[in-house]
Amino acid sequence: YPEPVLTGPVAPGTGTAATYRWPDVPGADSYEWRCVPRTPAADDPADSLAGVVTDVAGFSPLSTTVKQSGSSAYRLIHPTARDNFIRYPHAFMAGPAAALRFFSRLRYSALTEVARVQISTDGGALWTDVYTQKGSDTAGESAFTDRLVSLAPFAGKEFHLRFAYTVSESYYNSTGSSVGWYIDNIRFMDLLDTTAGVTSPTDMNAADFTAPADGHYLLSARPLIGGRRFPFGPAHAVTAAARPTMDYADWSTREETAAGLPAGALADPAADHNRDGIPNLAAYLMGAGPTRAGALPPPVPSPQLVIFEYPRNTAATQGILIPEISSDLSAWFAPGDSGAPAGFTDAALSTLGTIETRRASTPAVPGVSYFFRLRATTP
Repeated sequence: YPEPVLTGPVAPGTGTAATYRWPDVPGADSYEWRCVPRTPAADDPADSLAGVVTDVAGFSPLSTTVKQSGSSAYRLIHPTARDNFIRYPHAFMAGPAAALRFFSRLRYSALTEVARVQISTDGGALWTDVYTQKGSDTAGESAFTDRLVSLAPFAGKEFHLRFAYTVSESYYNSTGSSVGWYIDNIRFMDLLDTTAGVTSPTDMNAADFTAPADGHYLLSARPLIGGRRFPFGPAHAVTAAARPTMDYADWSTREETAAGLPAGALADPAADHNRDGIPNLAAYLMGAGPTRAGALPPPVPSPQLVIFEYPRNTAATQGILIPEISSDLSAWFAPGDSGAPAGFTDAALSTLGTIETRRASTPAVPGVSYFFRLRATTP
């Protein structure tokens, strides 16, 4: 299916909402989008079963006698002719150099007993081998071997991981320590832990993300079609950082100094010092200068949409810019207002420094003319 690929700012401001969009997936009833803090997955020393889920029968999957180091190792055997598994309950997300490293020792095992490392990219419906080792019908390995499995082909994807010990015909059914597969000291290389991820529903192919703290985050989305959750699309990496802030008084003082104006010349936010039609407050919120002539950006031509793009100074802390639309220059509406045209939205497109470019748009209607304006106001 066409995986949803997010677009939006890569450097959002901490505590400031940023909008992310993705192409509509045909047939999607709704979507889920998710934010995952970029947290490296912690290594697993295999000293307990607390961090895994076991699906075994007739034995303990923890060995305290055969181990590479520490207090124990994972163990998989075949007391009966059934496959046995140890899996991680949470999903991982792979980076470009993703790999799995672990110590392995396959002892007495038949030719039809196979040690496998498997991953699933669809939540566990289908599993793919990324490592296999067949039994030798002998005493097997006399010591643990360091194994390295590349997971780079899954970069940017989310997956579940499990160790599987499968059997198809003959097998060693002893429960003694001389048989079976032992796994110890598991290292996750360039793999991220998704347990702290937050998933939220949305009816639109867009979502707002507000970073709770400075740091690195991965954003992704997936469609729900006919009640089925499809896999998340590729992760969109963002780095959130606190934006520099400047209140109106600091800004006016800076502009007065730069233009050689007397103190207090720009103190009135409602005044228009250079008479260009943009009040001082609006110039402050747009990142413009009240001493330089300026103009609002013109609408962007588009056959399907009526588009108005405008700058917003993310450092400005005293006031807000609200795009408004009208078809008769009498009644004006902001996005979400009762009476606003259907589909009238306002979203961030990009950020350069502290200047964010935003887009207000509405679907074009034959025979209807639209007008835009920006309303600068203080809270």
